[in-house]
Amino acid sequence: MFSDSVFATRHPETGTDPLPAMFAERLRLYDLATEKRTAGDKILSALPEEIQRKWARVEIPQAWRKAGWYAGEALLNSNIEILRHRLGADPAWFEENIAQPALAQLRAGLAKVAETREASGCEALYREADEFARQADEIENRIYSTTATSLEGLLCQLELARELMDLDVSDDSEERLNATIVAGVKRLIPGVVRPASEKSAEQREAERAELAETLAWLGYDQKTGTWAKPADDPLLALIAEHHRLAAQQDGDKMMNVENQIIKTPAVSRAGLVAQLEFFRDFDHGALRSYVDFDTIIAGVERLAGSPEPRS
Repeated sequence: MFSDSVFATRHPETGTDPLPAMFAERLRLYDLATEKRTAGDKILSALPEEIQRKWARVEIPQAWRKAGWYAGEALLNSNIEILRHRLGADPAWFEENIAQPALAQLRAGLAKVAETREASGCEALYREADEFARQADEIENRIYSTTATSLEGLLCQLELARELMDLDVSDDSEERLNATIVAGVKRLIPGVVRPASEKSAEQREAERAELAETLAWLGYDQKTGTWAKPADDPLLALIAEHHRLAAQQDGDKMMNVENQIIKTPAVSRAGLVAQLEFFRDFDHGALRSYVDFDTIIAGVERLAGSPEPRS
């Protein structure tokens, strides 16, 4: 049976996979951040509303509204300028008697708000929460580029990839993590590590050819649309059919086959790699938006307990 211990025996140079510990520490830190923030929120909720919202009260006798609440200088300066034009007063007098006193009230009020929040203890808790979250983010950033050397580590990364897709992140996190996941699968699952391509991975054309190269290595003949050996995994037949329909530009049938590929867990190592490569978006390097991580994880978990292929 293929397992972490079998892999460790084959690859003693890898040592213990750091990913499970990294994931555990990441979750611990995020939990601590949540705990501190919740405690800070509880303290803050008992304070007056103006303290919670960081508002300061400013009175301007000549204004249409004699007093108002402000969270910063931008809105107050806007109202001061409106009043300046409405009154048409001497600029120097207006600045000395209206503008500067109003700004002084605001700054003193905001300073009092900050002092009250600090004295309550909520701000200290928020700073602790931010620091725990920063440390967790730093670990997560390392996870994106750490190739798994155990099945447990690989499954952790797949769960994180699903989380990122649910959050619809806009940075390069998905792209980086996906590349690492694919590398981990090819390293961990017996029978899927193919020879490295002679083409540069940085070349766009080489990236677009990666799927065809993988399928050819797995025994798929693009000219005939058949596999060199009988397919023991429905995924291989589905992907072959998808390529055949793509050549015919039959969009409706292609969509139906794609839906089946998305929802079909792999039952062979070749099927898992073919499915992962199929999900790749070669324009951006990330997994396509319609990938079903439950399906991929089910395939990995099934293969984790399957017998090793004979040499």
